[in-house]
This record gives sequence, C-alpha cells and structure tokens, in this order.
Amino acid sequence: MRMNGRICLVTGSTHGIGLSTAKVLGALGATVLVHGRDGARAREVAASLSRETCNANVRSVQADFAQLAQVRRLAQELDSGLSRLDVLINNAAVLGARGAHSADGYDLTFAVNHLAPFLLTNLLLDKMRQSGPSRIVVVASEAHRRATLDFGDLMNTKVSGFLTPYQRSKLANLLFARALARRLAGSGVTVNALHPGLVRSHLFSNSPRLLRVLLSSVGRPFMLSPQQRARQRVSRGCARARGPVWRLLPRLPARGAERRRAERGVRRASVAGERAPDGAGRMSRAFVRESDGEPDALPERALSTHPNFVTPRGHAAIEARVRELEGERQAARESGDAAARAHVERDLRYWSARRASARVIGPAAVVERVRFGMRVTLQLGGGSTQTFRLVGEDEADATHGLLSWVAPLAQSLLGKQVGDSVPFQGGEVLIVSIEP
Repeated sequence: MRMNGRICLVTGSTHGIGLSTAKVLGALGATVLVHGRDGARAREVAASLSRETCNANVRSVQADFAQLAQVRRLAQELDSGLSRLDVLINNAAVLGARGAHSADGYDLTFAVNHLAPFLLTNLLLDKMRQSGPSRIVVVASEAHRRATLDFGDLMNTKVSGFLTPYQRSKLANLLFARALARRLAGSGVTVNALHPGLVRSHLFSNSPRLLRVLLSSVGRPFMLSPQQRARQRVSRGCARARGPVWRLLPRLPARGAERRRAERGVRRASVAGERAPDGAGRMSRAFVRESDGEPDALPERALSTHPNFVTPRGHAAIEARVRELEGERQAARESGDAAARAHVERDLRYWSARRASARVIGPAAVVERVRFGMRVTLQLGGGSTQTFRLVGEDEADATHGLLSWVAPLAQSLLGKQVGDSVPFQGGEVLIVSIEP
C-alpha cells in the first residue's frame, strides 16, 4: 500500500506511537504533518523522519492542546495552508495529570484528551469533506470500559486517583467517534476508533513511579513496541475505505430503554464540546437542534440554553458575522451551489440564534465585586500576575486573556472581591485588582 499524494496529520507525534505512526506514513510516501506541543522538538522530529524515510514531504506543526486558542490557531493555519487533508489521527493524550488544569481552567486530562481533538476535528471537517474519501482515526483505549461519564463532574473534581480522568476521557473519545460517524455517514469521511494495546510509550512518563517501575520490568515482556502498534494502526486505520465503515469498541444495546439511554449519552458527549459547567456546576444538557428535517439526526451545531451574555464588542462581532454569512448565502444562491448554500444556511442559523439570544452587558457602574465584562488581575505563585477579562463564549481567547464567563475559573471569580483567593491550576491565587 502506497500513500503518495495523501496528506496526513498525526497529533502528538513527537514521541511513542505517534512518532512511529508518522514514520510509517512517511515511508509509505504520504505528506506527514508531525504535531507537537514543543515546536522545536516537532521540527527536530520532522527533519529526522524526512531523512530516515527519504521523504521530503514531512514537516512539523505546533499547538499546545492545553490551550484551546492554540487549537483554533492550528486549525486555521491548516485550513488556509493545505489544499486537502486525507487522514487525521487524533493521537495526542496525557495520563497522570491528576489535579492539573488547562490554560482555559478545564481539567487537563479532559481538555487535552477530549476537548482539544473534539475542537480540532470539527474545525477541520469542511476540509476533510472536500478531500473525500478521507478518514478520521480516534485513538481510544480499552480503559473506557471501567468509566462512567458524570455530566455533573466532567472536570473530575470528585474523583481520586490518576486513572479515572483518563478512562473518562477515552469514553468521551468513543462517544464522540460514534456520533461523528453517524453525522458523516455518506459524506466520504470515514471515522475509525481503535485501542492501541499496552505499548511502551511516552504516555506513562507522568504516571506514579511505582507503576513506571512495574511496567519497565515485570510488564515489559507483555507490552508492544511503538513500531509494532504503528504498523498495525496504519494498515487497519489508514487504508482506503470500502464504504462508510467504522469500528468502535463499545457494543450498545440493540433496543429498548437501555439503548435510548446510551444514545442520549452519545448526543450529550457529541455536543458538549467546549461547553463548561454552568453556574449550578452542571453541564447544560438542553440544546437547539439543527436536524435539517431528520428527527433522529444529531445536531450540526449545538447551542446551550443558559444566558448568552456578550460584551458590546462581542455583540458587534456577532452582527458582523451574520452580515458576512448573509452575503455568502446570496452568493451561493446566485451561483446555484446547493452544497455551499446548505453549509452557509446552517452557519447562519447558528449565528442568528446567538444574535437573537444575546444579552449585551455594558460596563458595571460599581467595581467592588467581579462581574461579567470586568478585567481581573490574579497574583500567582512567585509574585507573577495574570489578567483575564470575563467575556461571552464566542469571544473567549486564552491567548489574549479573554476568558469565557462559564469557564470553571470564571465561575469561581464571579462575585469575589479584591483580596479574595480562588482555586487556579491546582493551587490558590489572590485577586489583586478588578477593573471595569
């Protein structure tokens, strides 16, 4: 099997299975995008693989999956810079990050293992549809069988140990893959999920020391090498599809109430995305459905029903987006492109709903307590400070200090005063200033 002319993105491919997968794809002639959190490491790996495989089409891309703003930036770069994308392998994952938080305030394991690949995949879907037949490979784990998703505690604040957050994130991966496969049936994009087996990889580097010792000694003879698993993954996951086929580990009940409960879980996981717990600490479960006339279809877009607060600047951005889409719709009508028009119509329905439900909050007259729209400066460990402005969900941008008001950190800040302490990234930080 040769893969000349195909473009493949392998996330988390600077170590372990991801690295070996990228190497096999490079040897098969594919254009390989080596992704890593560390840009220098990713460039070094890409250059090494290019030499080893005699393939000049191996290059690096960088994004820290603990920052959703970087995931968005990566997706934008790929969408604008690639002519096509044939294979997306969602491989990046962390294990043993108990109690750590992402830059956006989410549980680090859930953010890196589920929210980041969920966001990246959805942002690249249009590119993959245009490139069909194409394939999305979700690297899951048999560890999901011991997990149950608690929609009241998706950030794992009530669990102990380092394995439970990982198991939950892998279950979320599978539910997402199943829902995505349903949505993409007949589109030319095939969705696969796989269990890589017990592999000697970088994944265990942050696990407890006793476990690392056991795996490197007693468990070593029973573990696969990254090279062995990579060859199997490529042959099974990246070969040309013979139709809209997908493999998933869980076997859902065939019928009855148990089946319906399982399907509801799939829907919730598929639309949860970046939605953070609402003010009551629960994941919002009510969404505006975009079924396109099919009662059982999953929503193309999801809209949480809790108040859609926006700043004046955010409202202006929504208005601009609606006007832009209205222009695109008119252009699609005039060109007679039915597919483009349907795509624009879906986006326009979403942004029109956001505009209709928006509640514009202006600057507060009193700044004694933290409120929506305010800028809050926190004093971190070592005396350094970090400033956030609490904004609407559509405005959030961690790179520029714009924090969604429903993110866990924002929820802990609301109502606080200067001098109060709040939990942040596993510790306590102090509020040193509040500005309108």
